[in-house]
Amino acid sequence: MSDPELRSEREHRSRPVFVPMTLVVVTLVLLMLFQSLQLIRDRELLRTRFNAQQAPLEEVQKVSQQLQAIAKSTYTLSASGNENAALVVDRLKQAGITVTADGIRVGR
Repeated sequence: MSDPELRSEREHRSRPVFVPMTLVVVTLVLLMLFQSLQLIRDRELLRTRFNAQQAPLEEVQKVSQQLQAIAKSTYTLSASGNENAALVVDRLKQAGITVTADGIRVGR
């Protein structure tokens, strides 16, 4: 075989490997780009959802503090002899809610 024929044969062998490898590399780059964009979008969505929970959480804490204050006041009234307050404390105890001077404790 002559030198030009040998070169032509080498080029013919190397071209079929180049095209599939290029396609694989381009596909992997596109896949990584897509995954990166998905992760960025998911992160923003999680951040938005987390921030949306802050206001209801603050409201729950505020209501819990108010309930604790009411329970303490009811217990104080009950301890001082108020029959209605004692009835409320007894009914709460029957429901599994213990009212003390420190606040409310749930559970029997």
